[in-house]
Amino acid sequence: MGVPRQVPVVPSVFVNRDAVRAAIGAEFRKADELGLPAFVALHGAGGVGVKSAVWKLYWEEPDRFPDGAVVVDLGDAEHGDPAALSEALGSALVALGVPAGDLPVSVSDRQKCLLTKTSGKKLLIVLVDVPNPAQVKPFLVSAPGSAVVAVCRTPMRELFRLGFRPVPVPPLDPVFGAELFERMLGPDWCSVDGVDPAAVVRGCGGYPLAITTTAAQVAMTERWDRPELLRRLSSRGMAALDDDAQGFVRESFDRTYAGLSAGVARTYRIVLGVHPGTEFRASAAAALLGGSREQVQADLAVLVKAQMLSRVGADRYAMHDLVRWHARDCLVREEPDAAVPAAIRGIEWYLDTAVPYDKALSGRPRSGPRYAALAAHTAETPELARAKALAWLELERANLVDAVLLAERHEADDLAWQLCEALWGVLHLHGHYEDWETTHRAGLAAANRTGDRRAVMRMASQSGAVLLKTGKLADAAALFAESLAAAREVGDPSGVQSALEWLGKVAAAQGDPASALSYLDESQAVSLVDSEALPRTRAIIELQRGRFLAQARRFEDAAEELTRAADYFDTTAETDNQAKTALEIGLVRTALGLDATAWFRRAATGFAVDGSRRGEAAALRALCELGVEVAPNTRRLIEIYRELGDPRLGELEPD
Repeated sequence: MGVPRQVPVVPSVFVNRDAVRAAIGAEFRKADELGLPAFVALHGAGGVGVKSAVWKLYWEEPDRFPDGAVVVDLGDAEHGDPAALSEALGSALVALGVPAGDLPVSVSDRQKCLLTKTSGKKLLIVLVDVPNPAQVKPFLVSAPGSAVVAVCRTPMRELFRLGFRPVPVPPLDPVFGAELFERMLGPDWCSVDGVDPAAVVRGCGGYPLAITTTAAQVAMTERWDRPELLRRLSSRGMAALDDDAQGFVRESFDRTYAGLSAGVARTYRIVLGVHPGTEFRASAAAALLGGSREQVQADLAVLVKAQMLSRVGADRYAMHDLVRWHARDCLVREEPDAAVPAAIRGIEWYLDTAVPYDKALSGRPRSGPRYAALAAHTAETPELARAKALAWLELERANLVDAVLLAERHEADDLAWQLCEALWGVLHLHGHYEDWETTHRAGLAAANRTGDRRAVMRMASQSGAVLLKTGKLADAAALFAESLAAAREVGDPSGVQSALEWLGKVAAAQGDPASALSYLDESQAVSLVDSEALPRTRAIIELQRGRFLAQARRFEDAAEELTRAADYFDTTAETDNQAKTALEIGLVRTALGLDATAWFRRAATGFAVDGSRRGEAAALRALCELGVEVAPNTRRLIEIYRELGDPRLGELEPD
């Protein structure tokens, strides 16, 4: 009988997995040096390409195992059936030349026979679909130069005790997912207007099975229908595939899902199928389920072990888009009525948690009812509270943005606009303009549907602010006018004052400082009515007036206004307004021929602390123009411009 070569051919398109193959190869070499057989356990979710990595490694160097390679499927031995395990051992022995009629009867005798047949040989045994460590033990050969590779869905501690070295096989990085698409469909596979190739790749979650299935449907779709299919794939992911393709991918996930207990399966459906973003905390998961955090943590640990979820921090979990698609599919099939109540619970948790963090950022007026219910004090210093607030809001920003859109989808209008109000601080401070526009478009529409004019006042103002930031001045002015009308209608003096101030900013941006100052005068007159907010409001107006006066080249008057604003903000924890005022004072002092170095440094530090990259860049650029610490400041500017995708990067980088 010839040498068994049961390892299948490598897929015609195979990308990356260099790290996985290198890890396996390193274990083989280490065992060779010690004169021992190598035992390696690969674990990864179904469809992630675990077996393909083994096939690729083997066929790259088949002479490493001159006595052949045997592949044994242990899937039928999942429930510990001795007959199934005996059959698996028998298949290995037959591959090694034992006639089927001469096979020993018992499992123990077949195990002894395997040890005898492999003695002195350099053989690879690949055990696929390993259900539990007990099924692996009979295959542990003793011949140096041989290797046993166990392919599992989940990591198994007992295999480690048996001498196996664990090697995880994660989903492909997006760059390699894109490469797989390109190798299957060609370099122009996604050259369609309005389609982001990265979105199509992301929808497959880095799973080669999903990528190849998707690519196959694209390839078999008529040329004139492909653009529409790609558009659907970019927005809906796997849900855009036909039933046969979905079923092919679903099958690999269904097998793992079927092994979950009823409680863990429900956690999978609800949390992974409903949560607005792809990362979350255990508390958010508990809110979706309406259960205890401790039980949810236990369920999540099971899902992590089953490779259906990743743990990316002490209290942070992440899922791939493909797993989310499967969880949603299970939810629709098994308990569709649970989706909306779970979503509302999750949205409310994010809103309830975000409001106190947003409140810590500044004393700006808010309209949402949850702000009024907050305690008036905190045990932490304002500076510490603000730092923690910014960190939490930035970390959860993607979830909060998705929560707004989820609220819109479920017509939870009150929640949608209130989430936007809680998001505004971090979006404004960190310059997340795309998220800002997306959420507030939904938030303003939601506010209008509620008929709550205070909500409309707030959303129109916050929506106008991002349009002003992005240079859409006419649209911004229209929204500030809408906010002004709503504020006057409900008799809210702070809303009237704010809308007039914003209209002044629009006028300044249009190059009309006289009109800008006029709006500001009117705004200041209104602010006198609102005595509670007067000190902060006065400082905000002084900051704006200083800017407008500087624009009108009245630098000495501007300096007086800005100095008063700085005096107030220095008594607060509002780092952003401290930095803004310092930057404006520096610019005015420069125009007056005075030293502005300390002010620009202070501005750069304040913006950096707040994570405001655009503000930090403005202060650093001013320092460079003064010739102060040009080299380090330029290096930092280059870093910021790269991060922001700022076209001014070309002015600083060498050709």
